[in-house]
Amino acid sequence: MDIKEQMKEIMDAAVTCDKCNHEFVIKEESIMKEKMEVKGLKFDLIYFYCPKCKKIYRASIQDRKYYLLVEELDKVRKEVRDNFGTFDTTKANKLNKKLKKKSNALKNHVLEMNNKFSGEFAFFVDSKGNRTIEYIENDNIN
Repeated sequence: MDIKEQMKEIMDAAVTCDKCNHEFVIKEESIMKEKMEVKGLKFDLIYFYCPKCKKIYRASIQDRKYYLLVEELDKVRKEVRDNFGTFDTTKANKLNKKLKKKSNALKNHVLEMNNKFSGEFAFFVDSKGNRTIEYIENDNIN
């Protein structure tokens, strides 16, 4: 399941920006993806932002390992579906354990990445008007 599918759960709900108190609705087209490299790590930043003050809200940080773990989890889910209806309870138990292990590995990786990048992402505009996203460490946030 990709981040857009996960975000559908909160889509069309009104949210309030914790920086400027502007209330806005997150739409599917509001979910953005930006290729980043921070601290020598390459990843995709999945985010949305407040349309008034442009504060970025991180939805997910997806690096190569993240995509690999999602792929592994999807393979196990397919094995579970393929086993459904076979009444092979031994295999079902093994697959459920494998599914839980893969799911926990993904969850732990997401937590690890969020801890590694516990600061904020923000828009910066250069003198030519080009907008980029930069990572700001916690100790550099006002």
